[in-house]
Formats: sequence, C-alpha cells, structure tokens
Amino acid sequence: MNDFTVIRTDESYRRLRPDDLIAKSKAAYAWLTQELGKPFDGKTVVVTHHAPALDHVADDLPAHLIAAYANDWPELLGKADLWVYGHTHIAADFLRCGCRVVSNARGYPNQQTGFDPDFLIEL
Repeated sequence: MNDFTVIRTDESYRRLRPDDLIAKSKAAYAWLTQELGKPFDGKTVVVTHHAPALDHVADDLPAHLIAAYANDWPELLGKADLWVYGHTHIAADFLRCGCRVVSNARGYPNQQTGFDPDFLIEL
C-alpha cells in the first residue's frame, strides 16, 4: 500500500506502520462506542473513512488487505440509523443490523465505482 511509503507520522517524521493504524482503529472504536452509548433523541448518523462491514470491499482485494479498507463493527452498526463511509471506491447502499450503510465514493479519475453525482440521502 502506498500509505506506508508516502505517509509520515509523529515528531520524527517516520514512515507510517501497520501498528500505527491498528492503534488509530482501536481509538476510533473506543470513541464511537462511547459516543453511540450516549442517549440521543434524534437520528444517529456516523461518518467514517473505512467501511463498518467487511463484505463491501473490492472482490479482487487480497484477504490480508481487507482490514485496510473496512472494520468489522456490527455491534456499533446496531446503534446508528445511518452510516456513511468512503475509501473502498465502491458505491454501496445496504441494511446491516438495522442500520442503513451507504458509500457513494467517486474514486480515481476513470475508475468505475458506481458513483452517482445525484445521490441524496433523506433521514
């Protein structure tokens, strides 16, 4: 992945490592778990970069790279009404654990992603 050669991190400006991303993912999970556990009277919308489910990534993606594009957070999906994500470069609109999960990723120029420039979500 380009991320590990292009992205730099911390004070020493070192290259990004997989353990950096694992730590970020764990922190995001903890924060989302805490926030989604708070009482709220309206619709709950979550927006993340990575997909919240593992099964909506590219079919040709090697299994060892799936975690770089998606998380497996069904217990969090059940606490949201709508979850919007990108990164996979695949348009998706499905229900999981009572939550509508949506991606309308544009992707790279000339990449066929299913992107719909007129896509609209109503809550």
